[in-house]
Amino acid sequence: RACHQGKRFWSVTMAGTAGIGVQLREIVSKNSATSEIQIGDLVPQGPAKLGGILHVGDVITKVAGKSVRGLDTVEVYRLLVGPPKSRVRVQVRRGTATFDSTLIREEVK
Repeated sequence: RACHQGKRFWSVTMAGTAGIGVQLREIVSKNSATSEIQIGDLVPQGPAKLGGILHVGDVITKVAGKSVRGLDTVEVYRLLVGPPKSRVRVQVRRGTATFDSTLIREEVK
């Protein structure tokens, strides 16, 4: 298991797992003690980018039906990764709209 922090992004690699190809960042609201997990970047050939549904700036609200409220980026990554070719449902908020997307996890390089 390896964890690398760069400026505001986190990337997590766990042996034998696959993901959806996103980099996450934690956004702390000035008016709230809570933070939100936002998609900071998409891996060029990753499932999220190729699917064309998730965008940089989307706020992740649920992974596999579980709220990510109060979780940090590493905890959300742990929910997003799993066996290659397995499915994961991600709920995001973009502006005032909220929607779900089901992605197939792939090994992301």
